[in-house]
Amino acid sequence: MNRYLCLDVGNVLGRLDMKPFIKALEFYTGSSEELSYEFLAHIQKVQDLGLYSIRNELKYKFNVDSNVLEALLESWNQILTPDERALNFYANMIDKFGLRVMIVSNVGIEHSKNFDVIFDKHSFFKKAIKHYSCFVGARKPTPVYYHLLNEMYPEFRGAVYVDDMVENLEMGERFGFRTHHLNLSEIAPNSIELERALCSLEFAIT
Repeated sequence: MNRYLCLDVGNVLGRLDMKPFIKALEFYTGSSEELSYEFLAHIQKVQDLGLYSIRNELKYKFNVDSNVLEALLESWNQILTPDERALNFYANMIDKFGLRVMIVSNVGIEHSKNFDVIFDKHSFFKKAIKHYSCFVGARKPTPVYYHLLNEMYPEFRGAVYVDDMVENLEMGERFGFRTHHLNLSEIAPNSIELERALCSLEFAIT
């Protein structure tokens, strides 16, 4: 059995939903839905690399006052909702098999700090190694991201790697990871389908 596990965050530990942030951006700035999505597509990649913060980009792009800025940042920090059923399953599975865990995520500085808050009660998350794009300056699915992972943490080579994005898994396979696709956004919370998907992951590990 492989005793190493790499877990993505978005749609693996929690459910991602960008729509409320887009709606907040439209409401507070008067931006159209199209322009709001264009802004998000532009900023997300560079802030994932740790080059920019969403705070500064919102401030300079839309010239909003401090109260509006804080409201937008609060909405930004709410795009990820922890899935407690999945998190408890992971925690039990990790304890059961004595797994070492790494969190692998495309994430900016603000969200990386917020992760520590929203996943605080789950000890496996606090103990896990964090291989965040904003820390290493590379995003999934670039080869650099996985190369750095293997070089920095050689014990995780060949680990089971769970992600919601197929392109990330395909690149992970090229670097020797045993990949497993899981996308919580496609599965209803607390459903039989969720239970089956989680049990399938445990089977992949064993």
